[in-house]
Amino acid sequence: MAMNLRLFLPLLALACAVGAQGQTIQYRNRTLDYSSSERPFFQGNTAMVPVLATARKIDADYRQRGSTIYIEYRGNELELRRGEETYRINGQRRNLERPLTDNRGVLFVPVRVFENLVGRDLRVSDRRDRYEDDRHNDDRWDRDDRRDRDDRRRDDRWDRNDDRRGNGRYDGRSGLYYENRRLDFDYREEPFRSGDTLMVPFRAMGERIGARTERTSDGLRVWIYLNGDRVEYNKGHRWYRLNNQRRDLPTISQERNGILFVPVELFTSITRGRVYYNR
Repeated sequence: MAMNLRLFLPLLALACAVGAQGQTIQYRNRTLDYSSSERPFFQGNTAMVPVLATARKIDADYRQRGSTIYIEYRGNELELRRGEETYRINGQRRNLERPLTDNRGVLFVPVRVFENLVGRDLRVSDRRDRYEDDRHNDDRWDRDDRRDRDDRRRDDRWDRNDDRRGNGRYDGRSGLYYENRRLDFDYREEPFRSGDTLMVPFRAMGERIGARTERTSDGLRVWIYLNGDRVEYNKGHRWYRLNNQRRDLPTISQERNGILFVPVELFTSITRGRVYYNR
């Protein structure tokens, strides 16, 4: 009992801190109120929300059959299954940032799942600032991680400082886009510049555009599947294949904080140019 209590108290403290700091889950600009047992919390840098309570608060239809949960929202259907690393939205399989978590009998899921189901009607307020604060509570962040963070800020052109220096124009619309929709990433997944190309997080990027991504157990080869097209890439190579046709790359993949980053060209090619970067 004492050991369980030691494990539980830090989680409870973090959940209370999140609420105390004003971090909220908002639906149509309305803050969702949760009971103490259902209060959203963070696992690493991922906001976790209660599945059933959130579905009810957005007036979605919730059904459960065995270990599978179905949630319908305005013609969109979400399918979750306990013990799996993926979920489905309208039949398209996507990767979970974190597995489903049972906390005191309440099932939690990454808020990204509901964002993908609901769209712009639902969001986590002050996500970036909250992740910055939460980083100090995550023992996986060490000095090397902070050096990587500082290097990204100096090296890439994704922050406002470069635009103030005249290297680009910041007008609130800069960023990475897919079909005219701006793509947002968690702090550790932020794209960065490497030479003349943009490096994007492989798994998260696939999820954002609704593509299916696969990676071998040794991590050396990856695939992207979208609309009948297939990209195949070997880690560390300066070329890849789109539908078995070889194409060159300006640089190679990189690992940062356990996340695989690949040249954005893998995704611009499989989307036929619908992924693009707007400075």
